[in-house]
Amino acid sequence: METIAHQFPWLELMDRPAFCVKGGVVVAANSASENYMIRVGMDVGKLVAEHRQAYEEFESGCLYLSICTGDISVNASVTRTTECDIFLITQDAEDSELQALSLAAQQLRIPLSNVMTVADQLLSQLHDTGSNTAQQAGQLNHNLFQLLRIIGNMSDAGSYQSLKSVGMETVDLTSVVDEIMEKVQAISENIGIHIAYAGIPRSVFGLANPEKLERAIYNLMSNALKFSTAGSTIDVKLTNNENTLSLTVCNTHSQVYDDHSFWNRYRRKPSIEDSRYGLGLGMTLVSNVATAHGGTVLVDHPSETQTRVTMTISIVKENSDIVRSNILRMGDYAGGRDKGLLEFSEILSWDAYNDIN
Repeated sequence: METIAHQFPWLELMDRPAFCVKGGVVVAANSASENYMIRVGMDVGKLVAEHRQAYEEFESGCLYLSICTGDISVNASVTRTTECDIFLITQDAEDSELQALSLAAQQLRIPLSNVMTVADQLLSQLHDTGSNTAQQAGQLNHNLFQLLRIIGNMSDAGSYQSLKSVGMETVDLTSVVDEIMEKVQAISENIGIHIAYAGIPRSVFGLANPEKLERAIYNLMSNALKFSTAGSTIDVKLTNNENTLSLTVCNTHSQVYDDHSFWNRYRRKPSIEDSRYGLGLGMTLVSNVATAHGGTVLVDHPSETQTRVTMTISIVKENSDIVRSNILRMGDYAGGRDKGLLEFSEILSWDAYNDIN
């Protein structure tokens, strides 16, 4: 077998643990991956045991999943090319950076909350004083909602890494998704984008953290809407395959992502680029929520003008025949404010926030 220097000379240049797989076997690994006991000749099936079917079935694009190395589970992305499958372990590189962002967000959240409380009082008094003032009030509200969403994503992207088994309860998963999609459809119609949603006409119960799942779905839809043009359609489909629930979101006329860098865009150097690209914490949040629910996230391109994101979660039952609740008890991470207006503050115009006080 050729050495890494000859066969994959670029692998050692990567700043994170990485390895290549051909025919189900690790054929090359950089020195950083040695800390995870990744060795040439290893059977990849042992590494992806929890998500073996998802790994074997995906054909192109980038799959985000957890892999087992030794006695620990770490997050990784895998890109399938004609030459090999390229695995990139992301967890260690993300941990310290995301925790730093989370701590910064905690410091910012309190003063922002105070500002929003005062703004609510002032805007309620200024609302009927004239059209120009009303416009300024709407713009101020809009900007405050945008700040609140950014700070929320900064905080949550770090905290969701340790989400597994925390705050889980048995819920009707289809009802969770249906309720969120009903709200999203109402908002999307106001901006001229149609969402074609196909749900499951029956209840599927399983363990989940409803608040975190809600945030992940909102972030998926926010990205899809942000990269869609007026008059276009976004296809959303919920499916159930044995013990897996899959939510697929497909932009029909736009390329949202062009490579695997969206998993950690917050690590990039500042640059001039499309203003629709934010910090990239939304997709980090989505992938962490999927992993915490025993699932994966796949991003691929069915055609040159389409981007499709598929988030899966495992349907896990409690060790009991008793279903605790089919009533949605979503957490109030929006601080009493409208969650739709919060999550879509990057998409909606200021006038949607004109009457909030």
